[in-house]
Formats: sequence, structure tokens, C-alpha cells
Amino acid sequence: MTESQAVPHPPAMPAENQLFEPACDRANVAIVFNPVSGTEDPATRRSTLEELARGAGLTCGLVETDRERGAGPLAERAVADGVERLIVAGGDGSATEAAHVLVGTATALAVLPAGTGNLLALNLGIPLDHEEALRLALTGDAKPIDVGRANGAAFIIAVGLGLDARIIRDANREMKRRWGKLAYFITGWRNLRRPNDPYTIIVDGRRARRTAQTVMIANLGRITGGLELVPDTDPTDGLLEVAILRSRHVPDLARLAWRMVVGGSHPADVLEVQHAQHVVVETTVPQPLQLDGNEAGRTTRLEVTVEPGGLLLVRPDPPEPMPVVAVVAATSRRPRAIAVAGVGAIALLAWLTQRRRRVPQ
Repeated sequence: MTESQAVPHPPAMPAENQLFEPACDRANVAIVFNPVSGTEDPATRRSTLEELARGAGLTCGLVETDRERGAGPLAERAVADGVERLIVAGGDGSATEAAHVLVGTATALAVLPAGTGNLLALNLGIPLDHEEALRLALTGDAKPIDVGRANGAAFIIAVGLGLDARIIRDANREMKRRWGKLAYFITGWRNLRRPNDPYTIIVDGRRARRTAQTVMIANLGRITGGLELVPDTDPTDGLLEVAILRSRHVPDLARLAWRMVVGGSHPADVLEVQHAQHVVVETTVPQPLQLDGNEAGRTTRLEVTVEPGGLLLVRPDPPEPMPVVAVVAATSRRPRAIAVAGVGAIALLAWLTQRRRRVPQ
């Protein structure tokens, strides 16, 4: 980025005091900072990142987003300036805004997770600790990853119509500040009893009609709260997964939640999954839309394609799968007991539902 676009550069630490040796040119790195991401105090977070950046020998400073600009225009400037790695310190929304610009360019995206959901980090094993995340951002390999396009907009994780979008829409900033990830469980519970909606779904030219709570097209399988809705996704296989949640009753969702908590195959009568490169979803009633865990308006038609290997993203080697309770507990902004309780409540509901089904009538 040019001098006129950045804050004054902090002095770099002497080489002997630097935390690690980057795999990229220190002078060819830019940092975009979203001050309103997550629940941590922005001044404290900024001060911490500036100190870590100085310790890594960076002199680029932090360039802040705002409501009007987001991260997209800053990413455009980074590409124009020939930046090698653009580090985005923010939530999934900021990372997606930058990715929309960086697709097809030589500028790699690196992420310092600072949101509430941090789905990209959960899926790819990116550390949530600031120092560890910066270390990965500077020393890790920039590897190609598939990118989806939803009505032209890029996404890395998933796009969805219906229930999942309502959960994200209803979990406002104040709820997330107060409850952290549990805000999503609260809004999910409030939306569970909504009736299914009719969808026409065209998967690689094959047309089908479904009544469903949610139609999600995923590049990565972990969703809000760390639950793995779509197992065994591979963001490098050139395919997307179409997940159709066809629940009719709360017990259906409870059975699905139980499988997401304890592992194993999902109930086929509740969740249908197909692989695809091109998907069109149509509905007569406008449905809320979410893109990478962020509200994206309403629509009656969604067209999704995949761009294999379209984005360079700094990430670790594929992590070992973790039980969902461990994932939620490890990444909660609130005490671990509260995070586990959120998932435990779902598991308890599922267990009670299963017992009720086994009781002779």
C-alpha cells in the first residue's frame, strides 16, 4: 500500500529481537484491521497486533476498514501495489471481502481471526491466538484453495438460504457481544419451529424439488458454533457440497445435532448431500441469504459456481478432526463450561428424543 493510504509505520525491532523469520518479504506485506470485529476491545487488540508486527520486523502499519469501505477497496490497493501477502485482522466477513478481490491474483490472503464465529479458522486450523496466527500468516505456505461464487460474490466457506441465514441474521452484534457463540444457539432455537419452504434445486443440470429448512452450498463443512454439518468437505477438490436440510420436526434436528456432536453418518432422511460444480436454487418466497456467516439480504434465485484453486490462502496442513465439544470449548470467548453447555443442551435434547421414540406406545 502507498504511504498516503497507511498509518505511520512503526519502527521495526532489531533482527535479533524479532519473533521469527517470515517466508515472505517483510516489505511486501500489508495488514488490514477491522476494529469492530468480535467482542474484544478494539484498542487493546490493535495495540497487541502492532506490538506483534514490530516484533516480526514489519513496518507496514495497520490500515483500518470502516462501514463504507470494508476490506475490499483496501485489498484492491494491495494488489495494485504488488503486495505479496495481505493479512486481514478481522472476522469472516472481512476475510471474504478481501478474498472477493484477491481471487485470480498473485496476492495471498492470510487471516488473523478476530470475529465471533471465526468459521474460516475453525475449518482450516488457523490459530485463534494472535501471536500464533501472525506467525502462521508470515511463515506458512500460501496454498491454492477453491472459491465459490454466489450470484457473482466470492465465498470461501459456504452460502445458504433459509434457517442458517435466519440464525445469522437474528444474532445481532449486541447478542454476540453478550453471549459470544451461544448467540447462534439461542437464535437457532427460536427459529427451529418454522415450516419448511419449497425449493427448486438444479445440481449440474439435474433438477429436483424439495421442501427444506435450509439449502446450503458449502466449500467447508463446519458451520456456526463449530458444528460439522457437511462432513468430509475438501476445499481443493474443485467441487462444492449441496446440503439440503429437510427436517419436518424439532426431533429431526435433534437427531442431526446428536450426530454432529458424537460423529458418525448423518440421518439421510434429514440431511441430503450432493457434490456439484454448478448449482441453481429457486424459490417463490424471498429467503434470507448468508455468505460465509454474514447476512447477505434476501433472494428468490441463487446461482453458485466454483473456481478451483482460485485463491492463494495461507493455512496449515490439514488439521486432525476434533470433536465438536472440543472445538466449541476451545474457541469460545466465554468460559469453556458455557460453550460446552450450549452443545450439551443440543445433545441432551437429542438423547431425550431418541429415548422417547424407543418407549412403546
